[in-house]
Amino acid sequence: MPCTRKPDGVFYSQKQQRLLRHEHYSTSIHWSSQMLQLLRDLFPTTPNEELAGIIGVSTRTLIRKARQLGIDKDPQWLRNVWNSHCLIMQATTRRHGNAGQFKPGHHGGQPFPKRPVICTETGRSYPSITAAAQAHHTSPSNISQALRTGRRAAGMHFQYITPLTPANSRYLPITPAISH
Repeated sequence: MPCTRKPDGVFYSQKQQRLLRHEHYSTSIHWSSQMLQLLRDLFPTTPNEELAGIIGVSTRTLIRKARQLGIDKDPQWLRNVWNSHCLIMQATTRRHGNAGQFKPGHHGGQPFPKRPVICTETGRSYPSITAAAQAHHTSPSNISQALRTGRRAAGMHFQYITPLTPANSRYLPITPAISH
């Protein structure tokens, strides 16, 4: 039986109970002028889920059409939504007794103290992990891992020059497992 193609154009779908547009081999929602006007008027200052319910399309379809038409959310409205969400989260946090917040005595926001390191093969010292990583063309996380585990980074072994004390660290590190 040969495949018959639907004719191009707009038609009413009984199954979806809406107007659909068929072009070539693609079927999509037919956006009426009333739907488009609602989108242009309400999209900048209305939550997407709410507007999708009003227009009668999915949230994803609504967002796609808004992008296609070049419609954006109002920056002031977005800022107000953000502020209200922040207030709700602060109230929730207070109600749960500091759950999710930094504990008393935490010193966040301070720069992490730099500790000098030395390459044991070359004897060259570096003022920080970052400086050692740049000199050996590797990432600081590789040097840091080598310092924690005693393994190599960029083919070299590294050690801290100064011991770790509470005065030069925000927290004491986990003792590395010794591998044989």
